[in-house]
Amino acid sequence: MPFSTLLLIKSTKINFELMKRFFLFTLLLCSLRSQAQSLTSPPFLMELQEVTFPEWPALHSFAFAQWDGYWIMVAGRSNGLHGFFPFTGFPENSANKYIWVLDPESGEKWSYDVTQLPVHLSDALLVTNPQFVQLEHKLYVIGGYGKETTSGDFITFSKMTALDLPVLVNAVQTGGNVQSALRQTTDDRLKICGGEMHPLEEDLYLVGGHNFEGLYSQTGAPVFTQTYTNKIMRFRIQDDSAQLGITNYTAFQDPEYHRRDLNLAPLMLPEMTPALGVYGGVFRPDADVPYFNPIYISEESIELDAAYEQKMSQYTCPIVPMYDEVSENMYSIFFAGLSYHTFNETAQTFEEDELVPFIDQITTFIRYADGSSEEIVLPLVFDELLGTNAKFIHNENTPRYANEVINLRALQGRAEVGCIFGGIKAIIPNITPSSATNRLFKVFITPLFPNSTVENNNPSTKITLTPNPFSYETKIQLSTREHFTRAVLTDFSGRFISVLEGVDTQALLRRAEAALKTLNPGIYSLSFEGGLQKAVTKVVKIH
Repeated sequence: MPFSTLLLIKSTKINFELMKRFFLFTLLLCSLRSQAQSLTSPPFLMELQEVTFPEWPALHSFAFAQWDGYWIMVAGRSNGLHGFFPFTGFPENSANKYIWVLDPESGEKWSYDVTQLPVHLSDALLVTNPQFVQLEHKLYVIGGYGKETTSGDFITFSKMTALDLPVLVNAVQTGGNVQSALRQTTDDRLKICGGEMHPLEEDLYLVGGHNFEGLYSQTGAPVFTQTYTNKIMRFRIQDDSAQLGITNYTAFQDPEYHRRDLNLAPLMLPEMTPALGVYGGVFRPDADVPYFNPIYISEESIELDAAYEQKMSQYTCPIVPMYDEVSENMYSIFFAGLSYHTFNETAQTFEEDELVPFIDQITTFIRYADGSSEEIVLPLVFDELLGTNAKFIHNENTPRYANEVINLRALQGRAEVGCIFGGIKAIIPNITPSSATNRLFKVFITPLFPNSTVENNNPSTKITLTPNPFSYETKIQLSTREHFTRAVLTDFSGRFISVLEGVDTQALLRRAEAALKTLNPGIYSLSFEGGLQKAVTKVVKIH
């Protein structure tokens, strides 16, 4: 729930024809820009492929779960950024009033109108920015901001609603008894919206958030109260046939925890230590700017990283977490959203914008094994200002550790690791019209570790590129003396980059090497053809 003052500057955008339903077109992402500011490059390539289903709902700030191949979404908003006047902040008719069950393979969708439920249940499911967590076959939705029917007031709710996913999915799809899938309890400690929640080992951690009561307004009119929790809460959920509630509750309080609309994501610390990373969040008590120092939570401690200030994507956005257990480095990809900095590609510098604009840039946050950190702005951008309050949804077949961090070394070549769905789409960075979006992107990761395998569909002729992946230039060698008269270079969407002809194979190899030097970073296919012979290999350029 972006409770923030956002003013807009002109945005440079790269336009392209929007892809149609089911038209799977690999985006490197919507465009390729110059490699970022550091000599360091992450040991992987990231690609997005849009697979949007036009009939799906446009949502942001919702609660989410997966069950039996279906995606379940509840709460959140169907409009864009909130308004700035008391009666336009959060229009009632833009609250998501449906429980959605979506099939990401076929695009089928089912829905249930929660206003059919008793008001104590429906009110708690019509909120925006609740905290939520999935534990096995249950989705727990906690708090959130919305209208209380009995009083007519806008409040932060103190409810925890448990949704039994197999019962719920069946009921929504068949027109059955949805209420039978729901249980609820009230606890004033959970009267929070805009926080984030995630499991760590046996406990749950709820980080930040606030209690917002009344009508949202930027006019200065006394129509609301707002109290930050300033806490990181640790507890467990007890849910059995007799009782629903929280147990083992502990709260840690610190001025640095005065955050909401933050990012909370799992990570691995060295020696395979599961942890949580707290990134960004708004607003500081002394200024309307985000927090910059990350916080790391492990079972043993909660530590502020005072040595590093996060530059990009300080507001809630999708994060893809990956760990390299050989180097013990942690890589977290932040997908755009709202950011205190933008990256100037010409000057290769980070530039401040205190208005915290919507951005299109995608960043890898690296936490090295020695505890230092760095951000690498990837040579990929969204074609629109996306990411804010969107969700990253894991591919359940991706190799992951128990805490949902992706095992980067276990990925076999180009791997689909998950999807990004929904969020807010802005028109320009500041003071902008905006809307919810239903855009859906598959996320692909290709590891770039030494000795990564390349593909070759001709067993008699092996193409060797040294090195591959490469930064500037590479040498091509063939394992046989086959006579090739054509070299074809395409990107992974199948678009032709170069078609080279020649009667001499060695001259053709030199021309192909020269063509590879001119490529932008990305993944390509290089084939050599002659007579009935054809050899193909993958080419990866990282700078």
